[in-house]
Amino acid sequence: MTIELKKITKEELNEVLRLHRMWLELKEGGVIADLSHTDLSGMDLRYAPLTGAILRYADLSNANLRYATLRGAFLRKSILIGASIQCADLSWANMIEANLTRAGLCTTNLYHTILCKANLSKADLCQADMSFADLEGADLTDAKLALANLSSANLSNTDLSVAHLNDTKLNRANLSNTDLSGIELVGNNSSNDE
Repeated sequence: MTIELKKITKEELNEVLRLHRMWLELKEGGVIADLSHTDLSGMDLRYAPLTGAILRYADLSNANLRYATLRGAFLRKSILIGASIQCADLSWANMIEANLTRAGLCTTNLYHTILCKANLSKADLCQADMSFADLEGADLTDAKLALANLSSANLSNTDLSVAHLNDTKLNRANLSNTDLSGIELVGNNSSNDE
C-alpha cells in the first residue's frame, strides 16, 4: 500500500512554521507542526525551529536542513535521502527506520537520538555527536564517521561494513553482533573504562 504524500507550498510551510514557533513560545494560537506524510523534498528549511515537530513518513529528500533545530522531533520512517543536515540539532529525535542514505550530517547533534533500523548507508557523519544514540539494527555501510562521537551508543546488530571510522570515539559503545568487516579501527578510542 503506497501512501500519497501531501503537497505543500512554501507559503503554507511558512505558516506552519510560524504557528509552530508560537507553540514553542507558549503563545496563544500556537500549534505543533504536523507535517506527517508531506512532500518537503528539496525545501529550504535552514535554521527552521522544529523542536518536537511531527514529520512521520515525510519526504525530506534533498532538503536543506542545515542548522535546523529538530530536538525531540518525530521523524519515524521519514525519507531524508541526500538531505543536507549539517550542524543541525536532532538530539532526542525519534528516527526509527528513517532513510538517511547519502545524507550530509557533519557536526550534527544526534545525542540520544533513536535511529533503530535506520538507513545511514553512505551518509557523512564526520564529527557528529552520536553519544548515547540507539542505532540497533541500523545500516551504516560505507558511512563516513571520522571524528564522530559514538560513546555509549547502542550499535548492536548494526552493519558498519566498509564504514570510515578514523579517530571515532567508541567508548562504552555496544558493538555486539555488529558487522565490522572491511574496516580498520585506527586511532579509535574504544576503551570501556573511560
